[in-house]
Amino acid sequence: QPILFIGYAPGELRLHNIVIPRFPEDAKIQRAYVEKINGVEMLFAETKGAVIAVACSRPFKRRSVGFIGKSDGMSQLRTHGWLKREYDLAEKGNVALSAEIEPGEGDSFLLVTAFGHSQAEAAHTALASLLTGFTQSKQHYITTWQQWHEKLWSPPDADKRYPLLNSSATTLRVSESKLFSGGILASLSI
Repeated sequence: QPILFIGYAPGELRLHNIVIPRFPEDAKIQRAYVEKINGVEMLFAETKGAVIAVACSRPFKRRSVGFIGKSDGMSQLRTHGWLKREYDLAEKGNVALSAEIEPGEGDSFLLVTAFGHSQAEAAHTALASLLTGFTQSKQHYITTWQQWHEKLWSPPDADKRYPLLNSSATTLRVSESKLFSGGILASLSI
């Protein structure tokens, strides 16, 4: 997400990003932690087979991982108005990833939430997103979807309208497995 602040005095705003990871079904958070990867400090939450990474194109001013209701960023913001304590590790529990980012006047920055099956994959995806930038990523996303829609089956009777064709095909496409070709969610009752 690209972010730009305009028209405020330095020090007037405090920007906080809070991520509450939610993994599917019975997946329990094994740990949340802070780690520097290739010089970029990131926040991670992981469960068996799934990892979330949070990174920013500028350094975090303060950051913390904590247990919701006890040591998380939201509790600290309610109590103190800022991230008073920084925690680097929270294991086995309901956690939140919190960071304070110093907004610069007229200076944009990129905030990234990335996913992977391992810490290395999530971190690589986050770093790639930071290096690629929002504009290029957005254009690639749009172009990919446009090309996919152009390849869809067209009805033989062009005059006949099929109003649900594109939306149905899109629903199936987003439900496809990213790991196994042809794999689709068992239930589309979302």
